[in-house]
Amino acid sequence: MHTTKINQTVFIHDGDYGGDVEIRTGGGNITMPFLDLKGFIADYVRNKRIGKLESDEDDDKILGI
Repeated sequence: MHTTKINQTVFIHDGDYGGDVEIRTGGGNITMPFLDLKGFIADYVRNKRIGKLESDEDDDKILGI
């Protein structure tokens, strides 16, 4: 098992990020499947990227040229 600390939150997980992740905070602990956590984060990143594309008015920026 590996431990990753970000600010005051501790994540206990497998080295390959498979299986469950235990999340320890000052308010309590939760254990959840890593795939659920990964999906949640991917949804956040997806929405940020969509927002950036929608707010870019310059064609060259959108096309990366």
